[in-house]
Amino acid sequence: MFTGKGAPPDGTVAVNARCLVRTQDGHRVVLVAGIVLCQYSVGDRMAEAHAMVSLVEQGWAEQRDVPTAFGYASRTVRRFQRRFEAGGLPSLLPRRSQVSAVRDGDRPNFGAALFGTGSEPLSGTASAPAAR
Repeated sequence: MFTGKGAPPDGTVAVNARCLVRTQDGHRVVLVAGIVLCQYSVGDRMAEAHAMVSLVEQGWAEQRDVPTAFGYASRTVRRFQRRFEAGGLPSLLPRRSQVSAVRDGDRPNFGAALFGTGSEPLSGTASAPAAR
């Protein structure tokens, strides 16, 4: 654990005196006063945006400190804040993912995967007993 004295361990960036961002083995953890605020995979842009917004909105860090620690411009953090206020967590998805998530053709058909094509169960599966 980083105590604030000397250089932080490899993969650790100090946001301010009480907030740290630690990256290791493809995962990132945001710590506030030694307590995990959030954890996510490095490639998860929605979770990263939410972590930045949470640090600022909850008062743990100043808006000017957060983007530097995460490698973004300050305008990006402000944009994330506006999008989160307007549309919640789904609005933090990268724009390309938002568009593809709402197209009907991109949605997986879980019913077809479970029950085959149509409403009949796949062969070899047991059906529920009839109600009495």
